[in-house]
Amino acid sequence: DDAEATEIHFVWDKRQHDKEKTFGERWNGLQGPSLCVFNNKVFSDEDLVGIQQLGEGGKQNLQGKIGKYGLGFNSVYHLTDCPSIVTGDK
Repeated sequence: DDAEATEIHFVWDKRQHDKEKTFGERWNGLQGPSLCVFNNKVFSDEDLVGIQQLGEGGKQNLQGKIGKYGLGFNSVYHLTDCPSIVTGDK
């Protein structure tokens, strides 16, 4: 919403991927299934910095922004402990 995307898609990926090449046993549970969410906008560099500051709102003074209440991306942690982000070429 903050990025003014005009499309959003949700894909429930039921696949279970191999566990042979994870970072360790603790990562095995993250190999699927997954909920993939994508839209038609990319994160700005400022957005990428902001979403790495767990629990810290950075948009308090920006009227009309979901993140001004400190919620925004942090709400993803209701669904997963390990979100993964791909945006543009990053």
